[in-house]
Amino acid sequence: ARVSGMLTLLVGADTRARVRDRAEHPQSLLIVEDHQVLRDRLARAFRDRGFDVRMASNFEEAVAAATEDSPELAVIDMRMPGEIRAAVEWAEANDEVHVIVVEGAGRAFCAGYDLRVLAEESPRAGPVDNPLQQERQPWDSMVDYAVMKRHTEDFMALWRSRKPTIAKVHGYAVAGGSDIALSCDLLVMADDAKIGYMPTRVWGCPTTAMWTFRLGPARAKQLMFTGDLITGAQAAEWGLANLAVPAAELDAATDRLARRIAGVPRSHLA
Repeated sequence: ARVSGMLTLLVGADTRARVRDRAEHPQSLLIVEDHQVLRDRLARAFRDRGFDVRMASNFEEAVAAATEDSPELAVIDMRMPGEIRAAVEWAEANDEVHVIVVEGAGRAFCAGYDLRVLAEESPRAGPVDNPLQQERQPWDSMVDYAVMKRHTEDFMALWRSRKPTIAKVHGYAVAGGSDIALSCDLLVMADDAKIGYMPTRVWGCPTTAMWTFRLGPARAKQLMFTGDLITGAQAAEWGLANLAVPAAELDAATDRLARRIAGVPRSHLA
């Protein structure tokens, strides 16, 4: 969704990705723009890239539409990382966009990787018809490394972007979802939202390594050793989040910050 020089990416807007024998379908996108000609131009550009586009004429209408978009948790499937990267690249090429805001569709920012999809799909062959697929395609560490490296590079497109990126976190930003949030330049959280990387207790450290960079070694080690979650309020106290506000004020606080940044010339923001 784009709001006056601000592009909002809805993470995991299409929850049908978890249906086992699903048909191919586009990612959902909500475009907000009060100028009819530009709104139509944006819609055409994204539809050409395979997005299911809906439009709103103002921010309030967009919030209502996004709230209705998905009652489920936003999760990462095999396509989402590449779609995030493609959306960032599109935003960077669009002179009308000054700021990129990333938010989750549904009850959370992002709950991490969809383990059901990952269990039922092969990175090389796509969906499988045999639940005992590992007998035929056992786990391959090199394939896993290649896939996660590609996903990490896709998420880091948010960090490398020449235009500022803001993660707006409600509900949970956990596991791989925390990788997306911490790849953004700035982090705004609801004070009751939670962020953390629980899989460290089983599968090891996050692939982006942003926890140490953003939080410092002592507290990053504490969270990585334990797999504990912290709230938005604690994240702000620790300096991980830039802002933590009541959930009811999250949209307005993020919008104020994005609009403030959008008033700076793009050449100063790169």
